Amino acid sequence: MSEAVVSGVPMVMLPQWIEQATNARLAEAVWGIALRAEAGDDGIVDAVELRRGLDVVMGEGDRARGIRSDGGG
Repeated sequence: MSEAVVSGVPMVMLPQWIEQATNARLAEAVWGIALRAEAGDDGIVDAVELRRGLDVVMGEGDRARGIRSDGGG
C-alpha cells in the first residue's frame, strides 16, 4: 500500500486481516485515495462489487477525479 500511496496510484481495497482494514479505512475515509470493496456475507468480493469499485476509481465522476488527483474525492 505504501508504494501505491507514494506513487499516487488509485486503489480498490480488499482488506482481509490484521492492519488491512485500518489501512483501507484511512485510504478511503481520511486520505480520499481509495475505495473499499465490500465482501458479501460469505466473505467473498464478487465480480459486480469489484467492477463497481473499478468504475468508481477509474471512471469520469467527481469522486474518481478526486481519487486520482490528490485525494478527497
